[in-house]
Amino acid sequence: SAYLAAEKASGQLNPTLIRINVANTYLNSGDPDSALKIYDEIYASTSNDYVKAQMDLLSGRALIALNRS
Repeated sequence: SAYLAAEKASGQLNPTLIRINVANTYLNSGDPDSALKIYDEIYASTSNDYVKAQMDLLSGRALIALNRS
């Protein structure tokens, strides 16, 4: 998709933010499995505590969405 192409494009100032937006798009489009996978990848690849906390929150929302489907 265009989002994944943007993620890989050179010169991105904040590729993590792009990945978060991609995951949020998956979640809002009814694909919490894909969103959760990306949130987990971001969590594992960062040392920033704020980003880790944000991924915990967003992962929780994805898990809630999974239980509703």
